[in-house]
Amino acid sequence: MLNASRTRMEADALGALEVPADAYWGIHTERARRNFQVSGRPVAPALIRALALVKQAACLTNRGLGCLDPARAQALLGACEAVAGGALADQFPLDALQGGAGTSTNMNVNEVLANLALERLGRPKGDYAGMHPPRPCGWRPWGAWASWARRWRACRACCSARRPSSGASSRWAAPSWWRPCP
Repeated sequence: MLNASRTRMEADALGALEVPADAYWGIHTERARRNFQVSGRPVAPALIRALALVKQAACLTNRGLGCLDPARAQALLGACEAVAGGALADQFPLDALQGGAGTSTNMNVNEVLANLALERLGRPKGDYAGMHPPRPCGWRPWGAWASWARRWRACRACCSARRPSSGASSRWAAPSWWRPCP
């Protein structure tokens, strides 16, 4: 929700907070920005780039598994590429020294990616109905895990059916005769 003072209201489990309207970060980054200004040194751009590349890989994986629809995946991939390339460097205002072992930096990247992707989808910043940063950033890790687990069980069953019965071991392993299931 945008108000007249050029801020938007965002809410989380701790309550509502005003975030600058033009900021790509969200409520989690805003809280950290206010609470953890310790050293005066920003987070290293190399860390921001690395996080964007990890999230890009997760997006590609989840898209490939069918856990992320193509439109959102394309918007997120473009956002990841832009951030990894150094775009929006001013949208990472957090201090290098912060509580939470990097949680705030991770959420900062998630929020920037989500809001950039939302813009690419023609939606306003902070409209997290279809792209919510803490989940994180539209990716469904448990959806990917469930899909992977189903495929693994199917492949294991297929290979077990082909395994010669030796009776020597009840433990499943991948011997030399094993080949990927179709």
